[in-house]
Amino acid sequence: METSKYNAWIKASAWLRYADALGFDVSHPLEKPEVIKTARDAFDHAYSDLAESYADPTVPLDALFLTTDYFLEVSQTLLKERKATYERIAPLAEKHRAGTVLGKWLEGRYLMESAWDARGTKPEVTAEQYRTYVKCLEEARTATRQAIEIAPNHPGPYVTMMSCGLGQEEVIKNLEAALACDPLYEEASRNAMAALNPIWVGDSDSGEDPRLVFLHKLVKKGEFSTRLPLLLAEATSASTGKCTFLTIPD
Repeated sequence: METSKYNAWIKASAWLRYADALGFDVSHPLEKPEVIKTARDAFDHAYSDLAESYADPTVPLDALFLTTDYFLEVSQTLLKERKATYERIAPLAEKHRAGTVLGKWLEGRYLMESAWDARGTKPEVTAEQYRTYVKCLEEARTATRQAIEIAPNHPGPYVTMMSCGLGQEEVIKNLEAALACDPLYEEASRNAMAALNPIWVGDSDSGEDPRLVFLHKLVKKGEFSTRLPLLLAEATSASTGKCTFLTIPD
Protein backbone atom coordinates (compact mmCIF):
# COMPACT_ATOMS: atom_id res chain seq x y z
CA MET A 1 0.00 0.00 0.00
CA GLU A 2 2.81 2.40 0.91
CA THR A 3 4.27 2.21 -2.60
CA SER A 4 0.97 2.53 -4.46
CA LYS A 5 0.26 5.57 -6.62
CA TYR A 6 -3.20 6.17 -5.17
CA ASN A 7 -3.71 9.51 -3.45
CA ALA A 8 -3.38 9.72 0.32
CA TRP A 9 -7.13 9.90 1.01
CA ILE A 10 -7.80 6.65 -0.89
CA LYS A 11 -4.92 4.93 0.89
CA ALA A 12 -6.20 6.10 4.30
CA SER A 13 -9.64 4.71 3.48
CA ALA A 14 -8.11 1.41 2.36
CA TRP A 15 -6.14 1.03 5.59
CA LEU A 16 -9.30 1.64 7.59
CA ARG A 17 -11.21 -0.94 5.56
CA TYR A 18 -8.44 -3.40 6.27
CA ALA A 19 -8.57 -2.67 10.01
CA ASP A 20 -12.36 -2.89 10.01
CA ALA A 21 -12.21 -6.35 8.42
CA LEU A 22 -10.12 -7.59 11.35
CA GLY A 23 -13.21 -7.38 13.53
CA PHE A 24 -14.98 -9.92 11.35
CA ASP A 25 -12.22 -12.49 11.80
CA VAL A 26 -12.55 -12.83 15.56
CA SER A 27 -15.53 -12.35 17.86
CA HIS A 28 -13.51 -10.56 20.56
CA PRO A 29 -10.68 -8.58 18.91
CA LEU A 30 -9.38 -7.16 22.20
CA GLU A 31 -8.57 -10.69 23.41
CA LYS A 32 -6.21 -11.27 20.49
CA PRO A 33 -2.84 -9.46 20.86
CA GLU A 34 -1.94 -10.11 17.23
CA VAL A 35 -5.18 -8.45 16.11
CA ILE A 36 -4.45 -5.41 18.29
CA LYS A 37 -0.94 -5.09 16.83
CA THR A 38 -2.18 -5.43 13.26
CA ALA A 39 -4.95 -2.90 13.89
CA ARG A 40 -2.55 -0.39 15.42
CA ASP A 41 -0.20 -0.74 12.45
CA ALA A 42 -3.12 -0.13 10.07
CA PHE A 43 -4.27 2.87 12.11
CA ASP A 44 -0.76 4.37 12.04
CA HIS A 45 -0.66 4.08 8.26
CA ALA A 46 -4.19 5.50 8.00
CA TYR A 47 -3.29 8.44 10.23
CA SER A 48 -0.21 9.31 8.15
CA ASP A 49 -2.24 9.24 4.94
CA LEU A 50 -5.13 11.14 6.52
CA ALA A 51 -2.74 13.85 7.79
CA GLU A 52 -1.47 14.25 4.23
CA SER A 53 -5.08 14.45 3.03
CA TYR A 54 -5.95 17.21 5.51
CA ALA A 55 -3.02 19.23 4.18
CA ASP A 56 -4.16 18.73 0.58
CA PRO A 57 -6.66 21.52 -0.31
CA THR A 58 -8.06 19.46 -3.20
CA VAL A 59 -9.56 16.87 -0.84
CA PRO A 60 -13.19 17.91 -0.10
CA LEU A 61 -14.36 18.54 3.46
CA ASP A 62 -17.03 15.84 3.16
CA ALA A 63 -14.42 13.25 2.23
CA LEU A 64 -12.29 14.19 5.23
CA PHE A 65 -15.30 14.14 7.56
CA LEU A 66 -16.54 10.73 6.45
CA THR A 67 -13.08 9.16 6.58
CA THR A 68 -12.36 10.63 10.01
CA ASP A 69 -15.74 9.51 11.32
CA TYR A 70 -15.05 6.01 9.99
CA PHE A 71 -11.61 6.08 11.65
CA LEU A 72 -13.20 6.95 15.00
CA GLU A 73 -15.81 4.22 14.64
CA VAL A 74 -13.35 1.47 13.71
CA SER A 75 -10.95 2.45 16.49
CA GLN A 76 -13.82 2.29 18.98
CA THR A 77 -15.05 -1.07 17.68
CA LEU A 78 -11.64 -2.72 17.71
CA LEU A 79 -9.76 -0.99 20.52
CA LYS A 80 -12.31 1.14 22.44
CA GLU A 81 -10.21 4.19 21.60
CA ARG A 82 -12.61 6.72 20.07
CA LYS A 83 -11.44 9.50 22.43
CA ALA A 84 -7.71 8.90 21.87
CA THR A 85 -8.20 8.75 18.11
CA TYR A 86 -10.25 11.96 18.08
CA GLU A 87 -7.63 13.79 20.13
CA ARG A 88 -5.01 12.62 17.66
CA ILE A 89 -6.91 13.77 14.56
CA ALA A 90 -8.70 16.94 15.75
CA PRO A 91 -5.53 19.10 15.56
CA LEU A 92 -5.32 18.31 11.84
CA ALA A 93 -8.60 20.16 11.26
CA GLU A 94 -7.43 23.09 13.39
CA LYS A 95 -4.13 23.32 11.52
CA HIS A 96 -5.16 22.69 7.93
CA ARG A 97 -8.89 23.50 7.75
CA ALA A 98 -9.20 26.46 10.10
CA GLY A 99 -12.16 28.70 9.39
CA THR A 100 -14.18 25.90 7.81
CA VAL A 101 -17.09 23.92 9.23
CA LEU A 102 -15.01 20.75 9.58
CA GLY A 103 -13.64 21.21 13.11
CA LYS A 104 -16.97 21.86 14.86
CA TRP A 105 -18.76 19.33 12.67
CA LEU A 106 -16.31 16.61 13.71
CA GLU A 107 -16.48 17.69 17.35
CA GLY A 108 -20.27 17.43 17.36
CA ARG A 109 -20.18 14.03 15.70
CA TYR A 110 -17.51 12.75 18.09
CA LEU A 111 -19.47 13.91 21.15
CA MET A 112 -22.73 12.45 19.82
CA GLU A 113 -21.11 9.06 19.25
CA SER A 114 -19.42 9.28 22.67
CA ALA A 115 -22.86 9.73 24.22
CA TRP A 116 -24.02 6.48 22.65
CA ASP A 117 -20.78 4.75 23.65
CA ALA A 118 -21.57 5.69 27.26
CA ARG A 119 -25.23 4.75 27.10
CA GLY A 120 -25.06 1.58 25.02
CA THR A 121 -28.06 0.28 23.12
CA LYS A 122 -29.73 -1.79 25.83
CA PRO A 123 -33.03 -0.48 27.29
CA GLU A 124 -31.67 -0.55 30.86
CA VAL A 125 -28.91 1.91 31.78
CA THR A 126 -27.23 2.87 35.04
CA ALA A 127 -27.56 6.35 36.50
CA GLU A 128 -23.91 7.07 35.67
CA GLN A 129 -24.34 5.89 32.08
CA TYR A 130 -27.34 8.14 31.67
CA ARG A 131 -25.61 11.19 33.21
CA THR A 132 -22.65 10.79 30.84
CA TYR A 133 -25.01 10.25 27.90
CA VAL A 134 -26.97 13.44 28.63
CA LYS A 135 -23.81 15.52 29.21
CA CYS A 136 -22.20 14.36 25.95
CA LEU A 137 -25.39 15.01 23.98
CA GLU A 138 -25.66 18.55 25.37
CA GLU A 139 -22.05 19.20 24.35
CA ALA A 140 -22.69 17.61 20.94
CA ARG A 141 -25.67 19.88 20.33
CA THR A 142 -23.61 22.96 21.25
CA ALA A 143 -20.77 22.05 18.88
CA THR A 144 -23.16 21.10 16.07
CA ARG A 145 -25.13 24.34 16.40
CA GLN A 146 -21.83 26.18 16.07
CA ALA A 147 -21.08 24.17 12.93
CA ILE A 148 -24.48 25.14 11.50
CA GLU A 149 -23.74 28.81 12.24
CA ILE A 150 -20.44 28.52 10.36
CA ALA A 151 -22.00 26.80 7.33
CA PRO A 152 -25.81 27.06 7.38
CA ASN A 153 -26.03 25.78 3.80
CA HIS A 154 -24.08 22.58 4.43
CA PRO A 155 -26.31 19.54 5.08
CA GLY A 156 -23.79 17.60 7.18
CA PRO A 157 -24.22 19.23 10.61
CA TYR A 158 -28.02 18.96 10.31
CA VAL A 159 -27.60 15.21 9.87
CA THR A 160 -25.45 15.03 13.01
CA MET A 161 -28.10 17.01 14.90
CA MET A 162 -30.66 14.35 13.93
CA SER A 163 -28.93 11.92 16.29
CA CYS A 164 -28.49 14.32 19.22
CA GLY A 165 -31.50 13.16 21.24
CA LEU A 166 -33.88 16.00 20.39
CA GLY A 167 -37.04 13.97 19.78
CA GLN A 168 -39.11 13.19 16.71
CA GLU A 169 -40.10 16.74 15.81
CA GLU A 170 -36.52 18.02 15.83
CA VAL A 171 -35.24 14.94 13.97
CA ILE A 172 -37.66 15.64 11.12
CA LYS A 173 -36.89 19.38 11.20
CA ASN A 174 -33.16 18.74 10.83
CA LEU A 175 -33.70 16.05 8.21
CA GLU A 176 -35.76 18.49 6.13
CA ALA A 177 -33.08 21.17 6.61
CA ALA A 178 -30.38 18.79 5.35
CA LEU A 179 -32.43 17.84 2.29
CA ALA A 180 -33.19 21.50 1.62
CA CYS A 181 -29.44 22.11 1.42
CA ASP A 182 -28.90 19.12 -0.86
CA PRO A 183 -31.77 16.79 -1.89
CA LEU A 184 -29.26 14.11 -2.92
CA TYR A 185 -27.12 14.22 0.23
CA GLU A 186 -26.31 10.58 0.91
CA GLU A 187 -25.77 10.85 4.66
CA ALA A 188 -29.23 12.36 5.23
CA SER A 189 -30.83 9.38 3.56
CA ARG A 190 -28.61 6.88 5.36
CA ASN A 191 -29.24 8.32 8.82
CA ALA A 192 -33.00 8.84 8.45
CA MET A 193 -33.94 5.22 9.11
CA ALA A 194 -32.06 5.07 12.41
CA ALA A 195 -32.92 8.58 13.59
CA LEU A 196 -36.66 8.09 13.04
CA ASN A 197 -36.80 4.61 14.54
CA PRO A 198 -39.71 4.59 17.03
CA ILE A 199 -37.45 2.87 19.56
CA TRP A 200 -35.75 6.25 20.00
CA VAL A 201 -38.36 8.84 19.06
CA GLY A 202 -41.64 7.04 19.82
CA ASP A 203 -44.67 6.75 17.56
CA SER A 204 -46.12 9.69 15.68
CA ASP A 205 -49.26 11.46 16.90
CA SER A 206 -51.32 9.16 14.67
CA GLY A 207 -49.72 6.07 16.24
CA GLU A 208 -47.87 5.19 13.03
CA ASP A 209 -44.19 4.47 12.61
CA PRO A 210 -42.63 7.96 12.12
CA ARG A 211 -40.41 6.61 9.33
CA LEU A 212 -43.51 5.72 7.35
CA VAL A 213 -45.21 9.03 8.10
CA PHE A 214 -42.23 10.91 6.71
CA LEU A 215 -42.02 8.57 3.72
CA HIS A 216 -45.66 9.25 2.88
CA LYS A 217 -45.05 13.01 3.02
CA LEU A 218 -42.11 12.73 0.66
CA VAL A 219 -43.96 10.55 -1.81
CA LYS A 220 -46.98 12.86 -1.79
CA LYS A 221 -44.66 15.76 -2.60
CA GLY A 222 -43.24 13.74 -5.47
CA GLU A 223 -39.72 14.01 -4.11
CA PHE A 224 -38.31 10.99 -5.92
CA SER A 225 -35.01 12.69 -6.68
CA THR A 226 -33.58 11.54 -3.33
CA ARG A 227 -32.77 8.05 -2.14
CA LEU A 228 -34.74 8.73 1.02
CA PRO A 229 -38.06 7.27 -0.13
CA LEU A 230 -36.33 4.03 -1.13
CA LEU A 231 -34.49 3.73 2.17
CA LEU A 232 -37.53 4.61 4.24
CA ALA A 233 -39.64 2.15 2.28
CA GLU A 234 -37.66 -0.57 4.04
CA ALA A 235 -39.32 0.64 7.23
CA THR A 236 -42.63 -0.64 5.92
CA SER A 237 -41.59 -4.27 6.16
CA ALA A 238 -39.70 -3.59 9.41
CA SER A 239 -42.79 -1.99 10.94
CA THR A 240 -45.58 -4.17 9.55
CA GLY A 241 -43.86 -7.35 8.45
CA LYS A 242 -45.31 -6.79 4.99
CA CYS A 243 -43.77 -5.36 1.85
CA THR A 244 -46.51 -2.77 1.33
CA PHE A 245 -43.81 -0.65 -0.31
CA LEU A 246 -45.50 2.56 -1.42
CA THR A 247 -49.04 2.31 -0.17
CA ILE A 248 -49.98 5.91 0.45
CA PRO A 249 -52.85 6.67 2.84
CA ASP A 250 -55.57 9.01 1.63
